[in-house]
Amino acid sequence: MGKKGFVLVILMFILVYPISLVASQESTGDLFLEKCAPCHGPQGKGDGPAAIALNPKPRDFTSGQWKLGGSKEQIIKTITEGIPGTAMQAWKEFLSPAQIGQMAAYVLTFSQKAR
Repeated sequence: MGKKGFVLVILMFILVYPISLVASQESTGDLFLEKCAPCHGPQGKGDGPAAIALNPKPRDFTSGQWKLGGSKEQIIKTITEGIPGTAMQAWKEFLSPAQIGQMAAYVLTFSQKAR
């Protein structure tokens, strides 16, 4: 299996893994590591193991630059609805609104740490 095939397997695992079974037991950081870090990297730099096969590349949260706006509300919308034409899927079927809000706040901490 080539690099892209491996990345597709990782992405399919992320999509299929039943988040509802573990979400209540995980912190937002753990949830980020499980669901977001495969693409965005553990430090939010857009350098996760799946990033090599993705085009466009995942967002580097530490840059403070946002494709669709960097407000918490816009990040909530991005997490909820995804970004068409990219690997950024809609998470509304996998995360509760509360978890999405917590994740948006967590993602913003990466750009604040970079300052």
